[in-house]
Amino acid sequence: MDSGGLGESLLSLASAARRGGLLLPAAPLLPARIRVWATLVDLQGCGTALDSAELVPSRLSGVALWPWLRYRHRRSYSAVDLAAAEYAPLTDECLVFSAVVGDAPPADRLVALTAQASGEANAVVWVWEADLDDSGTPPLTNAPWAARTHWRQAVKLLPERRAVGEGEPLSLEVASGGG
Repeated sequence: MDSGGLGESLLSLASAARRGGLLLPAAPLLPARIRVWATLVDLQGCGTALDSAELVPSRLSGVALWPWLRYRHRRSYSAVDLAAAEYAPLTDECLVFSAVVGDAPPADRLVALTAQASGEANAVVWVWEADLDDSGTPPLTNAPWAARTHWRQAVKLLPERRAVGEGEPLSLEVASGGG
């Protein structure tokens, strides 16, 4: 797992292993379940040239890095430490999916949101909880309100900023990428 909770194609690989007979039918998988919440945010400051989540081009030893940024590979998402980032949530956090690891990944869908504040939407932040088993032990999570771990929160910068007004209906396309 990674800061996005879905790294290394966790859901699709576990499902393929279960369906393909690489696992006994009752074999436990760790984690057993994962839940993902997302919120639309106005992210004002975060990231570095190394994590693809920067909003303002970096300088290294006085050398501007912006000319080289057009050549870098932009990952599907990055990790950000919300405790250190400058941001304003524009929507309430919404459960975007819950999955049993080993079952088919959730289908892509649109999630309806309502803006709770006005601002410039430029990113989606998501956090996850993972149940290791059915014992009832507290889940692992990268949520900023939980005990601190080495995981940060996942962020996907939107292709363009969008002005959002309080009370405005919005939709978020949720795609697990097949896992």
